[in-house]
Amino acid sequence: MPGTNAKSLRFVSFAAIRCVLILLFATGCLRVPVHVSPQVEGAGGKGTLAEPATIQAGKSTRAEVERSWKWCVVPTNLERLFLCKVNRSTSRDIQSIMLVPLDASREWEEQFLFVEFDERSAVSKTYFVSNSRLIRALVEWINRNPQSLLDLAQPIALASSRIELYRNVFTWHGVSFRGSVQLRPDSILLEPTEGSKSVELRANQLRKLILSGQSDISLLVGGLPTKYSHLLIALDMPERITFLRYLQQVQPLTIPSPEQAQRSPK
Repeated sequence: MPGTNAKSLRFVSFAAIRCVLILLFATGCLRVPVHVSPQVEGAGGKGTLAEPATIQAGKSTRAEVERSWKWCVVPTNLERLFLCKVNRSTSRDIQSIMLVPLDASREWEEQFLFVEFDERSAVSKTYFVSNSRLIRALVEWINRNPQSLLDLAQPIALASSRIELYRNVFTWHGVSFRGSVQLRPDSILLEPTEGSKSVELRANQLRKLILSGQSDISLLVGGLPTKYSHLLIALDMPERITFLRYLQQVQPLTIPSPEQAQRSPK
């Protein structure tokens, strides 16, 4: 009978899953991530700890933060934002063989400590951001804190360790080179250090900034004869922030509004 067969299949599936779990727990090696209280690696590296709780909103000043956290500072050239790159742990991997715990080592991840300041240079907010959410966090900050216009009377050159123009249809296809990005009033110029020809992209060819997934600048582009649809630019700080400010100034449609950023994939 159909009902009987369905019940039998469910019973067999449950029994099979139970057997696998029993084998894993009893005879195999099992790794289980467990959330633990967060820790931040200190200035001395492995085995040392830093205390972000000492940065207190409304009390700590920028001068105090810069003095205490200068060992991990990431330059921003922004008056109301301080960035610090740290190793942070929020979970622990528990490994066991035959139900005997063997290891409970912490999992560490490179993250950015964001410290925001008010008009009096007092701390207003602190939070941590993973590498994959860095661009999103910077865009959200720029949306909340409009910046003065960049002076584009002369092109602004930003050195890049990797520039990629590509299309991603089934497999990656494109070009990759080291070079610089020149920011101009109505276009950007991609200049290879050697070899390839320069590529100019008009501002209206820069279609959309991709917010999540990586810490490099990633854009959807259009109008290229090679049908390349993606542009990736690897920049250090504060050049990454300069490029985001440029987009906001010259081609603001590429920068998602706060509402669009909330709706886009995390």
